[in-house]
Amino acid sequence: MEVAGLEQDERTPVCTNTLFKFMDPNTFNRWRRQYFANHGLGEFGPSVRYTDSTGRKRWRKGAYIGYNLHELRHTQATLLIGSGADIKTVQQRLGHSSASLTMDIYAHFIAQNDRVAANTIGGILAEAAEKPEEPARHTLSDADRAAIVQRMADGASLEAAISAVKPDVSVLELLGL
Repeated sequence: MEVAGLEQDERTPVCTNTLFKFMDPNTFNRWRRQYFANHGLGEFGPSVRYTDSTGRKRWRKGAYIGYNLHELRHTQATLLIGSGADIKTVQQRLGHSSASLTMDIYAHFIAQNDRVAANTIGGILAEAAEKPEEPARHTLSDADRAAIVQRMADGASLEAAISAVKPDVSVLELLGL
């Protein structure tokens, strides 16, 4: 439209003819079917040959088999829900009047997501249950640290200072090794 120097507003047609006027729906539908067939989203059955009322031999494409625009709309919604998009976002993209309408239409996909979520959390919990418990790490209180520092200041080695303050813990255990 900008090429033709025309302003766009909310009444501007989405699909236009070469004069930027509303396109005849049949013309658009023929174009769409051919476009989808060219891009692998549909195909035409075998051509049909016939003789018209004036006696001319003619042919026409066979029946179109493939996606239509409404199915692509459902595909978008399904992919969004399946990817975890929130229902309010999907509702707004589809132009539904409410999120409950979107949920009514796509509830079966939401149920599938719930099954996936339940299996995921079940796997996480099962994995956590199988892990052995790690032994508690030994820690030093501030008083223990101060006592160790004082013994080292008096000339004791680190190991000797720790064993004097915490006789049941080794240096390696304090380091988590």
